[in-house]
Amino acid sequence: MLKGKNIDFSYSKDKTFIKNLNIDIPKGKVTTILGPNGSGKSTLLSILSCFNKPQKGDIYLDDIKLNKLKYKEIAKHIACVHQHNSAPEDIDVETLVSYGRSPYKKNKKEDKRLIDFAIKATNLSEIRHEKVMDLSGGQRQRAFIAMSLAQNTEVLLLDEPTTYLDIYHQIEILEVVKKLNEEHNITIVMVLHDINQAIKYSHNIVIMKNGSIVNEGSPSKIINENIIKDVYQVEGFIGKDEDEIYFIPRKVC
Repeated sequence: MLKGKNIDFSYSKDKTFIKNLNIDIPKGKVTTILGPNGSGKSTLLSILSCFNKPQKGDIYLDDIKLNKLKYKEIAKHIACVHQHNSAPEDIDVETLVSYGRSPYKKNKKEDKRLIDFAIKATNLSEIRHEKVMDLSGGQRQRAFIAMSLAQNTEVLLLDEPTTYLDIYHQIEILEVVKKLNEEHNITIVMVLHDINQAIKYSHNIVIMKNGSIVNEGSPSKIINENIIKDVYQVEGFIGKDEDEIYFIPRKVC
């Protein structure tokens, strides 16, 4: 499915931030990238989206070498909602979502079908004609996710989709993510800070530290007190509620 092979990436000539990184994203699953600030989570996501292209190595979607394509062609295969998004003040939700069709030639019937699908899938039907500038934070985030859905790609990347949202709107966004995966079989890769949300909403977790992947796998297999202490410098307790684990922090090391 989506793979990064032998990736080197740097923001400057003096220092390589990510070196010889390899990653396989499971098809049809939700993968969450975890790690402390500065560990390379958002950088890795931007490389997978080909927004930042690696100095060495390649990004593959099946047999397609994405990083060798033009951006317009990449947008037909993979969609990304960045952490900071902006839109013209005077446009409504439906117009914003329609921007997701820009990589394609105009096809009014197909465009309308996918715009309607994206709006319905993100629970925006009742506010599709409202101005984006008048929306709440959670509604705005769903609108940008809908715009990416309109691209009609197999893969959706989300960079910290719950940042700046209260707990209600965080869960609302994560439930939309879950629905998109379960009902529409979209492969999703997202960056989160909340360990417990990652456990609950992910099939696969990738843990990063200092630009490297230190572990990856299902939440129950890789989330433990030792790895959290090593990566985050936080001591805590792993508990279990029925079949689901959770983490309670105690103190910093």
